Amino acid sequence: MDNITIKPVTDDDLLDFAHLFWQYRNEELANEPESLSQKVCLEKALSNFEDSKKYQQIMRDDAVAIGIAEGKESNSGSYVSDGIFIVGYRRGEGLGKLIKQEQIKYAKDIGFPVMNGFVLDTNTASLATMRSLNIELIGKRAGYTFTIDLSQDLSVLIGEKE
Repeated sequence: MDNITIKPVTDDDLLDFAHLFWQYRNEELANEPESLSQKVCLEKALSNFEDSKKYQQIMRDDAVAIGIAEGKESNSGSYVSDGIFIVGYRRGEGLGKLIKQEQIKYAKDIGFPVMNGFVLDTNTASLATMRSLNIELIGKRAGYTFTIDLSQDLSVLIGEKE
């Protein structure tokens, strides 16, 4: 994993981000009657991009985009983790945990006091990642919510050495 980089999305990342966003949304909606067309999904990604790009991150292996972390600011001023997506052929390598750690660190670094999120109860990989980071999951119908106090010492949580 020496060539892995995770960084905030910039204008130069727009097409790669939109393409991964399309893959992510189609996997998420695979059991729905209609998945999003690539055109609709790209339009959605582009329309929200300018306002939200400062909360999105992209993961690359060398120059190849292999993952995204979506986020946004809530009305209450917390950072909302909207989702993590890793391309299928790179799953199982610990990249989800790596990008989640970076997302937590990034939310803290840009000044958010709290991170909130939701994990579907069917997303076993994400649940395992959250548990491996000792993030408390609160059971809800169809999934789990989580809240991380970003004012605490996060060195263990985000993989920094003490």
